[in-house]
Amino acid sequence: GGIGCTPMLSILGSLSAPGGGSLRATFIWSVRELALVEHCMPMLLRAVAAGHSVVVHYTAKEGVDEALQSIRSAGAEAPRSQGGGGIEAVAGRPAFAECLQQLGDDGGKSGPKEGPVGVLACGPQQMVDAVKVACIEAEGARHYDFHSEVFEW
Repeated sequence: GGIGCTPMLSILGSLSAPGGGSLRATFIWSVRELALVEHCMPMLLRAVAAGHSVVVHYTAKEGVDEALQSIRSAGAEAPRSQGGGGIEAVAGRPAFAECLQQLGDDGGKSGPKEGPVGVLACGPQQMVDAVKVACIEAEGARHYDFHSEVFEW
C-alpha cells in the first residue's frame, strides 16, 4: 500500500530489465495520493512494456474520477509486449481474496496456469495481515507463497 510500493517497484524493475527472466507479475497497488502514482508512472510503464500487469486501487475520498482518468490516460500510452500487461485503475481498496482467486485461476493475464503464486505484501500491519489471510483462504489447487514487509507510521 502507498509508499510500500518501493520494494515492489524494485522487484518489478529487476523483472523488467534485460535478462530479467520469464516470470510475469501482477502488481496490485492500493494508494490514495495521485502525486505518488504520477511519480511512479515511468516505472509502471516500463513494467507494462515488459509484459507485467499493474492494477492501481485509488483510495482517496475526493477527486476519484479525475484521478482514475489520469491513471488510465497515462496507462494507455504504455507500449505492450507480446506477453500482455497493462495498467488498470480501480476506485477503492482491493478485495484481496478475489484478486488472489483470479491470479490462481488464470495465472494472471500472462502467467503460468499451474504451480505456486508468489505474493509479496508491503504496507501497514493490518493490510499485510489481510493479504496473508486471503492467501490462506484461497489455498486450493494453487499454493500462495506469501512474503511480507511491514511498516507503521
